[in-house]
Amino acid sequence: MRTPSIYFLISIALPTFLFAQHDPGRNSMRLLAEEKTDEAIKLVAKAPKKKNSPIDEAEKSYVLAIAACQKGDAEAAFGHLKHAVENGLAIERVQAASRKLLGPLEDHAKFREWE
Repeated sequence: MRTPSIYFLISIALPTFLFAQHDPGRNSMRLLAEEKTDEAIKLVAKAPKKKNSPIDEAEKSYVLAIAACQKGDAEAAFGHLKHAVENGLAIERVQAASRKLLGPLEDHAKFREWE
């Protein structure tokens, strides 16, 4: 009858372990959704901790593009977005992004030519 107690201990320990692993890309997007732009920028700039998943260059640039849009800097946003695609971000993610995320780029001449 020791088996149920082992499963009980695993069920307690496993969620704790999973909770400790953070994805900076996902977490920074959550911060952007909450309009905590500066916090999102700081998060993607940090080196990953031991248990964290590192953020790849494409995802980091995509986060920075959205952050630049929130700050109203279309030129910087375009540069980050272009860098993200050059580093492997699927162009479909750009095409599927909401107007709220990348809205300031709609009137940016270089972005319209790039599409």
